[in-house]
Amino acid sequence: MTQHNFVKLFSNAFGKSLFGMPNASFDIQALLDIQERNLVAFSEIQKLTFESIQAVTQRQTKHFSKTVQDNSSLIKGILFESSSEKKTVRHADLVKNNYDTSITTCQDLSEIIDLSGKEAINILNDRITFSITEFQSALNNTRSDSNKIAKKKAA
Repeated sequence: MTQHNFVKLFSNAFGKSLFGMPNASFDIQALLDIQERNLVAFSEIQKLTFESIQAVTQRQTKHFSKTVQDNSSLIKGILFESSSEKKTVRHADLVKNNYDTSITTCQDLSEIIDLSGKEAINILNDRITFSITEFQSALNNTRSDSNKIAKKKAA
């Protein structure tokens, strides 16, 4: 069924059932247009989410590689250290480095996630706001058209 046939088939039936008025008709095309814009907004959010996940994964991989390299050199230094005191100091440095790197990584990832979440919420909020306005406008147009039809029939 083509979109045109769908609109033609359901316009009057939808309006009648929506308003309980035999003369009511609803602009199904307007409803389809609203839903199409909603789907576009959800596609934008999905793309943004995917890109954010990709960025987080890349950043995690980068930090993990750096941590492995740093730990490798520090562990080699610990193994070749002669005194227990120096080994303990190097081990403490290793733990401190790992902790600092972990905190930095968490902050970086948190910032990426926070920014993308805010952007997604803004897209969703804007779309919902516009969608409600568009739907109200479509309903007002339907009511106006229904009143005109009823007045013509009464005359």
